[in-house]
Amino acid sequence: MRDLETSIRESVVLVRAPASRPRLRILRRSPLADLRRRSVGPLDLFSQSISAVAPSAAGATIPVALFAVAGDASTLSLALGFVLIALVVATVTQYARRMVTSGSVYSYAAWAGGVRSATAAGAALLVGTLGITVGVLVGAASAAEVLLRYALPSVDTAAWTPVVLTIVALLGIASFALGVRSSTRITLVVELVAVLVVVVIMIGLVVVNWGVLPPIVPSDTDPAAVGAGAAVAVGLFVGYETSATLGAESRRPFRDVPRSFVLSVGVAAVIFVLSLLGQYAGAEIIGEFDSLGDAHPASPGTSPALVLVLNVGFLLSYLAAFIASLNGVIRLVFTLGRDGLLPSLFGRVDRRNRLPMLAAVAVTALVFITAQLSTAMSGDVRSVASAALSTSAVGCGVAYAIACLLLPRFRRRIGEPLFAASVMAYAVGTLLLTVVACFVGWNIQVGDWSIAIPTAGFAAVWLFFVIRARSRGIVDVGVYDQTSIPDLVPADVEARFGSTPHDSSARP
Repeated sequence: MRDLETSIRESVVLVRAPASRPRLRILRRSPLADLRRRSVGPLDLFSQSISAVAPSAAGATIPVALFAVAGDASTLSLALGFVLIALVVATVTQYARRMVTSGSVYSYAAWAGGVRSATAAGAALLVGTLGITVGVLVGAASAAEVLLRYALPSVDTAAWTPVVLTIVALLGIASFALGVRSSTRITLVVELVAVLVVVVIMIGLVVVNWGVLPPIVPSDTDPAAVGAGAAVAVGLFVGYETSATLGAESRRPFRDVPRSFVLSVGVAAVIFVLSLLGQYAGAEIIGEFDSLGDAHPASPGTSPALVLVLNVGFLLSYLAAFIASLNGVIRLVFTLGRDGLLPSLFGRVDRRNRLPMLAAVAVTALVFITAQLSTAMSGDVRSVASAALSTSAVGCGVAYAIACLLLPRFRRRIGEPLFAASVMAYAVGTLLLTVVACFVGWNIQVGDWSIAIPTAGFAAVWLFFVIRARSRGIVDVGVYDQTSIPDLVPADVEARFGSTPHDSSARP
């Protein structure tokens, strides 16, 4: 018997793992454990993305801006923009399938490229998301003005703008305080009603004016104008990535977040094409190519009922977009606070409702004050909305481009290098930066210096982040949701068998 034990002992060889090999560390708590993790489903993520894009309002108003920029080449610019945004989605989705964040594109760039990339991407995305949030807030006031102009023709509707901005801002912060699921369900219902209204009207315009189509082949093609128009087309989809800010709260983020990207962009593209055809056909009604929603209901050649119903749809869509955009920028500020690029108090979570309420109050106040001051100083709601949406297109376009250019480094870091994906990422990022540069150059060429707002804002925020990172010695950024012990060991099992160790290790 002893000989048998000896032979078995001699036949077993224990091989130790090399000391240099990395060991997997399982945390006791996720860095984002304060949020209500694993509480929302795919419908909530889709509603967040589609509401932030606001396809009904954007699709029925931005075609006018597209034709103002690209002219006869608008169809070509729109097609180029659609192809470009599809490639951007295909690139950014590779991040979403591999990491869960609350900072969306900023967190992707931060984890892939470190502090330098984080400061640039964070500044661009923050400026862009604040721009779109201000833009949809002012857009809601613009739609309300048209309705008030018809209901109260003897009253100066401009005096109602501060009141409307206050009401919409309060609705936004109240919806956020209700929680993720309630907020996303509210925006989904409101946006569905708006989409139904706008789609039915656009189909009617196309049918009544059958055969009236925008030019397919441009008579005179200016490459700079085509590029600028493509930037406007890409700006139609700004906000599609905001569902990634709910990644930590999603039940199945690696599956549902990428699906929300693709589905929201696909649905929005269909609505945009239909809206472009309807808007162009609607030019036969008002005599010139202008936004039907901006026409006065009593103007000759317009249908008061058509304009009023359209603006009801716009108002609902802008309201849903404001709630969704506010939700996304609040979580971005929360993530920047956790990383230290913004004051740490913005990274705190309220214990009762498990939401970053300090960040919510600060962001809502900033957006509200900006909208109030800009409308009061300019006196023109439409110009403020146009400048804000240009800011979102430039800021978010730069942020998307940075994330695309960093994808090869990200894949190498996680041990998944792929030559084809790297080539596509570099090409998409470069092309996106090119169309953004064309958009900025076109605005300067026509004398619209409001484009300096996003440029100066991006530079100022970037400088602030760089100075803060250096002064505080920040070297680790890109907080993301990580697997923790409660994800692997159910609470009842842990309670039954006693406390689990804080960390465990295993060979990868």
